Amino acid sequence: MGGGFNLKFWAGRPGGGWVQGYKGQVIDCMRGRPCPYWAHLPSMADRKPPITIVYCSQCRFVLRATWLAQELLFTFGRDLESVKLVPGEEGIFKVSLDEEVIFERAAMGRFPESKELKQLIRDRIDPERDLGHSERRD
Repeated sequence: MGGGFNLKFWAGRPGGGWVQGYKGQVIDCMRGRPCPYWAHLPSMADRKPPITIVYCSQCRFVLRATWLAQELLFTFGRDLESVKLVPGEEGIFKVSLDEEVIFERAAMGRFPESKELKQLIRDRIDPERDLGHSERRD
């Protein structure tokens, strides 16, 4: 494989799959030729970001973490790859979107409000989206 050749694999059907290679061309792994099923595969631009909430289990922040996870799933469920809860220590409460920290309790000195977190995520994944009652009031 030459320079600039990136591969991404998707499980396709039993015994085979597809690979997205150079310039986004999708190749059927079983036949080694362009795949007729390319229209059914996710594109690189349509990738959904994951959210990770790291919470201090010793401090019993799990209830706040699960409540915020529920709020985010209700609001952005189809636009997210996943919402993952990760137990931590030492008072941590950190929310990341696609590995970018968007809120950290230690830096802010407080927990995030649901409305605030929804706005931070919306601004990154779909700035034109109306959040209804969670929308900013200017």
